Amino acid sequence: MAGLAAARRLSDAGRLVTVFDKSRGLGGRMATRRAGGFRFDHGAQYFTARGPRFVALVESLMVGGLVARWGEDHVGVPGMS
Repeated sequence: MAGLAAARRLSDAGRLVTVFDKSRGLGGRMATRRAGGFRFDHGAQYFTARGPRFVALVESLMVGGLVARWGEDHVGVPGMS
């Protein structure tokens, strides 16, 4: 998430950005792993939205069904990937 946030700021500043991830899939430590028919979130299992811009982004992702509330926090749907 930090890499994507940095890329977004650079892009907003007019820079051409390419993001690389060493894994087969995106997400780094915010990833859903699959093993033996099970799925589990590896690393970050939830996240908290505090800043007004991030809260607005998370709310739009909730409308799209990509994020759900988990108590006071949020989770990715169907997983953190």
